Amino acid sequence: MASPAPAGDLVLDRVLGSVLGIAVGFVCALLVVHDHAAVRVKRALAACTEAAERAEQALAGRFGPAFPVVQVRLVVAVVELRDADDAAAGELWPVGMTPSGACVELRKTIRTRRRSECDAS
Repeated sequence: MASPAPAGDLVLDRVLGSVLGIAVGFVCALLVVHDHAAVRVKRALAACTEAAERAEQALAGRFGPAFPVVQVRLVVAVVELRDADDAAAGELWPVGMTPSGACVELRKTIRTRRRSECDAS
């Protein structure tokens, strides 16, 4: 306002500033990448696998914690795996685990859970 300028120059300055800001932000987003989602998915998958194995052992009558405790741990592990998988779905870089790996583990734990419900009743 102190020094009048043509509107075209102001628009060009604004567009160049915006494009430069977008480019810098995009480069920073690519360079500053964290692997929290990938680590969370791997840990959740390992916990889910362990919970499924413990549930299988409990169903087979082997020693271990009480069966209701095993069921709760199995449900918690499945919920955490689903949540971690959903969080990792929006990441720019791949998690390092195929979606089919999580799906197979979820199906296995769900089958174990259903078997446990049938055996309990």
